[in-house]
Amino acid sequence: MKRNNVVKMPLLGCSLLFVATQSAFAQQSQSPINYWNPAWSPDSSRIMFASSLDGDGVLDLYIMNADGSETTRLEDKAQQGSWSPDGSKIVFMSEADGDFEIYVMDADGSNRINLTNNSEVDYGPAWSPDGKKIIFQWKPGPGRYNHDLRIVNADGSNLIHLTDQTTNDVFPSWSPDGKHIAFARGEWRKFHLYLMDTDGSNVTHLIDNADTPRWSPDGTKIVFRLKRKRNADIYAIDADGSNLTRLTHDPGPDSTPVWSPDGNEITFVSRREDVWGIFVMNADGTDQTRLTPK
Repeated sequence: MKRNNVVKMPLLGCSLLFVATQSAFAQQSQSPINYWNPAWSPDSSRIMFASSLDGDGVLDLYIMNADGSETTRLEDKAQQGSWSPDGSKIVFMSEADGDFEIYVMDADGSNRINLTNNSEVDYGPAWSPDGKKIIFQWKPGPGRYNHDLRIVNADGSNLIHLTDQTTNDVFPSWSPDGKHIAFARGEWRKFHLYLMDTDGSNVTHLIDNADTPRWSPDGTKIVFRLKRKRNADIYAIDADGSNLTRLTHDPGPDSTPVWSPDGNEITFVSRREDVWGIFVMNADGTDQTRLTPK
């Protein structure tokens, strides 16, 4: 393939990790402009992301070509966007109505629907592989509450409380076969990766000091962020917990890796040259290229 700011801390008392990845409160202040939450379109032609390109300090949802060209604003006061498996719809988090809610709209930005519509904090949505359900992160308010996982039908019906822990359950990712969910569990600044069945049973520990997992399209691997020696890099591991492989080696922190639909590439965000940007690399970690401006 041809490839051509400072963040305000949220009201969570948590680390920059949560802000830089899927924080429902991520805001930007002055320049430089930072970029968050990359997501591939199912046909691999475009990447959705959140940024404050107009400089107002509020994250909006944008789409660009997979080579980083032709950026278009999609939705105001929105982030954490993700295409449905068939590419017809987009789920995202928005505070446009004064609360942090999960919305679904058509891929062209029309027919916007509030799925959660409550006074609680809902964020970090992800589609099930069949496009019928959405998993998301939830907590009862903006204070220091525990975060749990919820599942809802794509039309907003049949809300299910999947986890209810004394710790935090965050960053859910559905396996391609729809049978398992990878997620992070722990306290802020120290998460560990787990797998569970989609009904919340059979919770299995995968690896320590890791978060933001994403399954490979064929379901054989999971890519994630792992923190060691005061830095965070992107790693991949087989779904059974074997063959841990380091993919990035930059002195700046890396986070939120996402596989391309064909499994050949991975996008991620990285703070290099004091700017959080979106990068793409081959699935083996080679050919790391910045897609967004410095």
